[in-house]
Amino acid sequence: MDGPMNGPTVCDYIRNKNRFPTSIIRKPTKQNLSENKKLRYTVWTYSCGYDNDGWHSYGGPPDKVFNSSFASLEQANKRAEFVFYCDNPWGIGLDEMGPAETDDTTSTGFRFLECCPDDSERWTVSVVPSSAFAFMNVF
Repeated sequence: MDGPMNGPTVCDYIRNKNRFPTSIIRKPTKQNLSENKKLRYTVWTYSCGYDNDGWHSYGGPPDKVFNSSFASLEQANKRAEFVFYCDNPWGIGLDEMGPAETDDTTSTGFRFLECCPDDSERWTVSVVPSSAFAFMNVF
């Protein structure tokens, strides 16, 4: 059975042991982790922060943080998925994470994953062209 928006469920990912088959996705090389010499596509995270809900302290949206970069959009999208589910700020495993509240791919192929569990911070991971990343924290 498919999950939201007819996509695979988290259980499908768990059952598919080859979901993140290459080590470059799980453990990127120094080249992929170099923020100074980015490859074509950047994976970024929105460091956890509470929404402006009137209850929690709010200092504005958190900065987007560089995670890694890749030459191919397919690898960048896979890395974004891996980071979202397996390297989340709560330290929970893929089997506990649950599905993303938002899991979209733009018309140009860039992945965007986000969740905000009840009484918790918002967690976002996405992919952009590396040339755009420098401008993402400019307001």
